[in-house]
Amino acid sequence: MFDRKEYRKKWYAENKEKIAEKAKQYRKEHKPQIRTQIKEWLKTDKGRALIKKQSAIRRTNAKDFEKNTIQRVYEDNIKRYGTLTCYLCEKPILFGNDQLDHKTPISRGGTHEYCNLGVVHAACNKRKYVKTEQEYRVLWNLRRYKEILQIALKKYRDQIYDNINTEHPLLKYIRSKRSIREAKNG
Repeated sequence: MFDRKEYRKKWYAENKEKIAEKAKQYRKEHKPQIRTQIKEWLKTDKGRALIKKQSAIRRTNAKDFEKNTIQRVYEDNIKRYGTLTCYLCEKPILFGNDQLDHKTPISRGGTHEYCNLGVVHAACNKRKYVKTEQEYRVLWNLRRYKEILQIALKKYRDQIYDNINTEHPLLKYIRSKRSIREAKNG
């Protein structure tokens, strides 16, 4: 006799990769709809229960933090910099604007150990998000170099415009726009 349950099990085992690929493609094509469905589901009783459960798990994992480890991180930061200072941007932190950061995020295999913790500004922590310290520094340096290059390019462009002595109508127009802009700003 034909056993439907066994047939489905066998078919699924043979087509597992194909099914996974189709599911991945579906999620990619219907991302906004899936996101709204999830948001709606999280408002239901089961969704709220899941959030509560995950929150409890997170708190349990946070119990690995030891008060003396946290205190040591803060004390060593003050010893190193002289005042409470962000280890990412190396600027002083105002009272109440500090957070404890994992240099390698927990979601990426980091731990609650002393060597993986640092004190940061709330804004720097938000900007870092789930990047490692090295990834953050690379992106931050690229952003700073871009700003420096833009400033240098602007100075160079202004020097070129100033050194051209022709009376071409286009150059007259550019100079007039620049002088209007400088008058407004200065």
